[in-house]
Amino acid sequence: MIRKKKMMRFVLLLSALGMTHCGQIDVVAANRFGTAPMGSGAIEGLYTSLAVDQSGQAHISFYDSTNGALKYTWFDSSRRVWNDEFVDLGGVAGVGIDNSLALDPVTGSPRISYYDQTNHRLLFASWTGTQWFLEVVDPGFGHDVGQFSSLVFDASGRPAVAYYDATQGSLKLAESAATGPPFNFSSGTIDSGNVGQYCSLALDPITQEYRIAYYDAGHQDNKVAAWDNTTSNFYTFFVDPAIGTGIFNSVAVDRATGKIHLAYYDMALHVLKYAKSSFPPFTTPPVWTIEVADPGNGHDVGQFAALTLDAGGNPYIAYYDATLFTLKLGQRSNLGWSLSWPIYFGSSSPDAGLYPSIKVNPVNGAVYISFYDQTAGQLGFFPQL
Repeated sequence: MIRKKKMMRFVLLLSALGMTHCGQIDVVAANRFGTAPMGSGAIEGLYTSLAVDQSGQAHISFYDSTNGALKYTWFDSSRRVWNDEFVDLGGVAGVGIDNSLALDPVTGSPRISYYDQTNHRLLFASWTGTQWFLEVVDPGFGHDVGQFSSLVFDASGRPAVAYYDATQGSLKLAESAATGPPFNFSSGTIDSGNVGQYCSLALDPITQEYRIAYYDAGHQDNKVAAWDNTTSNFYTFFVDPAIGTGIFNSVAVDRATGKIHLAYYDMALHVLKYAKSSFPPFTTPPVWTIEVADPGNGHDVGQFAALTLDAGGNPYIAYYDATLFTLKLGQRSNLGWSLSWPIYFGSSSPDAGLYPSIKVNPVNGAVYISFYDQTAGQLGFFPQL
């Protein structure tokens, strides 16, 4: 069974690192990871997006379905507490769905792209140091735009957002030449023809070229769009020839090689897959190495795949086991895939692990995962111990 995007709530956080938060805390340990669920009185924690700053502090954006609002929390290491706040109350239901968080590489300030479900538009929130500045990225003008938003920054602090135009069935990209709010985005269509769902955007750290993974619903396959600086064009190509692949895409680019890494769900086989490209440039279709990262062994695994790379270019994938209703983690080394199973599972929270987001702490190499605990109706966070 494929889990649909639904509205849900908030679990935080960990006693293992001495983190606290106002509200009741119930600690649950799991293997090499630690967590503590926390109730805030609201159903919140859907659509989590995680970022880690250069000091190793975690930042998470998420959706509060009780208030129909976008929220944000960050860890204050000096006080050892989490601080959560409203970003956009919206006033209508569905403000904050499909959010994507990134930290400005110059200022370190959080920026969030997100979907306004009621007004069918793409929005953007920027922390100025004293308040949240909100702006419309794409108003739609009669189109339903903004689902599956995915945000990145270039090295100069200029943002770009990939997203889906549901009316046209197309993949779009919004860019800004500004390095601070207002960003005054301009948008363009990258690919069309019933494509663009489950899009995920990454930037080559060296060349600063865009890499976008997305789903082609017409062909039931995943695609990648790659920008080339020399020709000033996007080139699009298919990844996995198997039918039924390419939903829940997550993309990353290896700093050392420029190779594209991709995690995704095979809905025909109900398995987690991983693909890695040949070397750039990508003006012609690359050769893909495709692997089954988790065969499931009778379980339905791989939904909500979230990918990150460590400093050595090794991939980590957080994903959902829809049979056991739990969060899992896959890690690849030269020896192949190793699976931590389950990461989060217990009688107190029999359905947890939806909407994961994963990052590697740049200070100590620890893996951080945010996710949604449906049973508790809360946001969840795992730091690797």
